[in-house]
Amino acid sequence: MDDSCILFISMGSVENTVDSGVTQGSVLGPLIFLLFINDLPLSVCSSVRLFADNCVPKPCFPKTKFSLCKTKAAAYNSIVRPSLEYSSSDWDPFQVTDISKLEHILRKAARFVTNNYTKAPGSVIYIMYQLNWELLERKKKQTSRLSLLNKIHYGLVDITASVYMTLYQRNSRHFHYLAYQIPHSSTDYIKYSFFSRLIVEWNSLPVHVVSVDTAIAFSAALATLPHIP
Repeated sequence: MDDSCILFISMGSVENTVDSGVTQGSVLGPLIFLLFINDLPLSVCSSVRLFADNCVPKPCFPKTKFSLCKTKAAAYNSIVRPSLEYSSSDWDPFQVTDISKLEHILRKAARFVTNNYTKAPGSVIYIMYQLNWELLERKKKQTSRLSLLNKIHYGLVDITASVYMTLYQRNSRHFHYLAYQIPHSSTDYIKYSFFSRLIVEWNSLPVHVVSVDTAIAFSAALATLPHIP
């Protein structure tokens, strides 16, 4: 063990004893380093890449198809999906081009999760069926929209229903007694706006569902329906 210091031009640091490492520039330095580093992969639980004086460990992941698929699905559901669905009850698109863009992300994620890039017709539909994604996506969007309207109807949020919607003034055999008038418009801008689309779905629900005045109970009632109109 030698005392070493750092020299810069005419200035030097205080000498200290170096009791570890290999002296750079020595003849035996490379050999001593190899003797020290070569058995490192035998002492760690992960795979290690060795090159010259670099050592890069690689994390260990279970090499099972099921666990990898499950990990990818968890990543999609926790990172990508929340961004796509943020406030989707308000801006949920109606134009085919916009819907196709969102569905393209979903289909691409399904192939990534299952590592199945087969181009056969209907393959991605079968993949999403296996993951049970397509059904969940559609029903969740409807549930989110209808839950928001339920909160508006019963005053659970700070949005006055009478400003945007009008209840039917007379009984109708086509709708329940809590149905709203459907706005009529010749333009898609109004026809497919938030309240216009939502009123149609709300009016189609059974009366025992729309009469539930709490958010949790309403969501539970929607879950019992085999199909949301």
